Amino acid sequence: MILTPKRTKYKKYQRFKFVKTRVRQTLVSLSPWFVKTQAPVKTSMYLQLSQGHNCSPNQIESARRVINRKLKKISKVKIHVFAHWSKTKKGLNTRMGCGKGSVEGWVAPLKSGTVLLELPKVRIGVALKALRSAAFKLPTTTCIVFKPS
Repeated sequence: MILTPKRTKYKKYQRFKFVKTRVRQTLVSLSPWFVKTQAPVKTSMYLQLSQGHNCSPNQIESARRVINRKLKKISKVKIHVFAHWSKTKKGLNTRMGCGKGSVEGWVAPLKSGTVLLELPKVRIGVALKALRSAAFKLPTTTCIVFKPS
């Protein structure tokens, strides 16, 4: 189930530029000490990007599948991103010029600090295992955070 948009305003977009910015922390990152001593039993957990990245629908889908495999029927996964940006590529043996290439695939241009996935009302131990395994499926650095109540 690869996610692609039904229609877009433009067929081909210009390349997205990632500007290095500091992440404003509205969420609290987890430390091992906090998990053992003060963390609530059930809370909403998030997978947040530490760097900007063009995320493909295959990467989002593989992270979702891994989480569903770990959670079984405990909770549903909320995906906060969608691949809506077309990525173009020129064919091989094509000379310079001759216009922009054809659409090769779709990406979600994500800035640093973007929340990628959410696990609502899950026990912390289960959520940590699921989000760690999902983070291995992504080619960028991530951190696991939760919203304090």
